[in-house]
Amino acid sequence: MAEKISLLDYKILNYLLENDSQNFSKVAKDLNVPVPTFHKRIRELKSNGVIKRFQPELNLDKLSLPVFAHIEIEVENPMHVHEIAKKFANKSNITKIYKIVGNYDLLLGGYFSNPTQMNELVEEIAKDEKIKSVHGNIISHKYRDQQTPYPLKEATP
Repeated sequence: MAEKISLLDYKILNYLLENDSQNFSKVAKDLNVPVPTFHKRIRELKSNGVIKRFQPELNLDKLSLPVFAHIEIEVENPMHVHEIAKKFANKSNITKIYKIVGNYDLLLGGYFSNPTQMNELVEEIAKDEKIKSVHGNIISHKYRDQQTPYPLKEATP
């Protein structure tokens, strides 16, 4: 059974989603929560698996990776979907791999230095005899791009 998330936990999680979380004393002060209480809640949220990890949000433009693209793949035989997904899991610029339902079987998401680099990957994918079709989409504008829903709201039974 899932551990109940308290209102304080939701306040903490929403704060962390909206703000830089490097200084826990500042976060506790901003939330008007004693530092030991804040640390205890963070430890419990981590041990319960609610918080998986803390990681920096990078400015990928400054790292010469300004192009974000989705690549949709239709596989000849559905039995090969897992194999194809594993094939692209080791590519450092591919950050997301999803098995999907619809016109395609797999959806890859990745960051590229330019459209040509993305197109080269699409061409590489298309050469695989297990691939029926491949379609690349360069994202021109991000209106919302978050890892989690925000703001989080208390779950209702």
